[in-house]
Amino acid sequence: MSQHFKRHANERLGSWRLVEPLGPGGNAEVWKAVGNDDVVALKILNTKNPQSEPFKRFKAEIDILRRLGERPGLVPLIDVSLPEKPTLKNPAWLAMPVATPIRNALGRTPSLELVVEAVADIATTLASLASEGISHRDIKPDNLYKYGGRWAVGDFGLVSYPDKEALTEEGRKLGPLHYLAPEMLANPTTAAGGPADVYSLAKTLWVLATGQTYPPPGQQRVEVPTLILGAYVSHGRTPLLDRLIENATAYDPDSRPSMAEMATELCSWSSSPRVAPSSMDLTDLSVRIAAAATPQRRIEEQRRKLVNEHEKLIRSLMPILKPLENRISSTLGLGQIGFRLHTDLLNALSEHREKASGLAGSQLRNIPAFTGLAANIRAQIPGNDHILLLSGIGATAYEDGVTVLEAAHIVQSNCPNQDSCPAGMTWLGNVASEVIWSRTDSSRIGSAHIEHVCVELANGLMNNLRSAIERFTALLESSR
Repeated sequence: MSQHFKRHANERLGSWRLVEPLGPGGNAEVWKAVGNDDVVALKILNTKNPQSEPFKRFKAEIDILRRLGERPGLVPLIDVSLPEKPTLKNPAWLAMPVATPIRNALGRTPSLELVVEAVADIATTLASLASEGISHRDIKPDNLYKYGGRWAVGDFGLVSYPDKEALTEEGRKLGPLHYLAPEMLANPTTAAGGPADVYSLAKTLWVLATGQTYPPPGQQRVEVPTLILGAYVSHGRTPLLDRLIENATAYDPDSRPSMAEMATELCSWSSSPRVAPSSMDLTDLSVRIAAAATPQRRIEEQRRKLVNEHEKLIRSLMPILKPLENRISSTLGLGQIGFRLHTDLLNALSEHREKASGLAGSQLRNIPAFTGLAANIRAQIPGNDHILLLSGIGATAYEDGVTVLEAAHIVQSNCPNQDSCPAGMTWLGNVASEVIWSRTDSSRIGSAHIEHVCVELANGLMNNLRSAIERFTALLESSR
């Protein structure tokens, strides 16, 4: 037996009999113990001084575990002894269930999906605690477990909560060194625990995903090849995690995402979005359009021009909107309807907003926009090209990194003046325009969550396609 342990097998503490040491725990020994057919991990405090910082931290750990109780995602407290005057034979101790360390539970070569699922579960638990003002401040793989069929957080020795007594001595380092946020290293007495937990969890994610023993120090920027997950893991979606880790390990705590945002992003990454299939029957509209349109048919291909930070986003919209393009093409009887990468859809929506509420341009937020572009499906019948169906998703990026996404079905008709506009349409310049359906949402560019937003908007376009083509058809019929 290691000389570190002062206890011995078969020694009894309360109703528990020590079986074997599980390892040191900072200022404590951790033993496997049995009692009443239960097996527990018994954490035994080494200090006998009730005025010492380790004793007060041990007391605070017991206090918060009692408050939290049997909360899912935490390794709970089973039994405790906290004597006023601890001795070697009557020390302070606490008993918790024997949980499986997260590395053991993941296995030797876990998939990236399993690792992200585990860390997302941990982030969800930590976000719940953060909403109550509770920070763990000691996040690292050694303090994370699998318990009760789910991933769980344990070891609350450095916990911070609203009415806890300040215990840290000035200048003392607080937390796991390799996972420690810079502000916790510089001044743990004033550093906020929430952003520090985000930093430590990002480091933990990197270590568990790469299989490395320790994380690299400081912010893990995506332009450094040795710091990205792709250097260790072969997976097409690692860049999304690299961007999250970069943001979560920022030197400035205020620049990091919240723990709730971490949980949302990791859960979004784990659940890849799918476009819902459609069984909508548009045969009757195809027949009406064929009758209303002139015989001539032609294929119009629109060249794609991608702009700055929007390039990846606009490319990602193409496969998402492809099913919509195919439905419009087959319904209108055309061989192909190309995408138009332009600002048509955004301009039309902006003009409608200005007409309705006086809100000019695409200024939906009180932050400057630096670029706007849309992936439009532009459908016209040759010989009747004064009637237009414009469908798609527009994206306007703002200086703070948020992208506002606008999906819409719009029908337009060339109109010499307002009096000649078809009923129900608004005259905007020399075009009569009508928004059949629209929806606005937002997310951060380069995030996993933006995929979900785009797919939801694409599903909204598909679900409201019949109304748009119905109006398009009526305009064609009335123009014959």
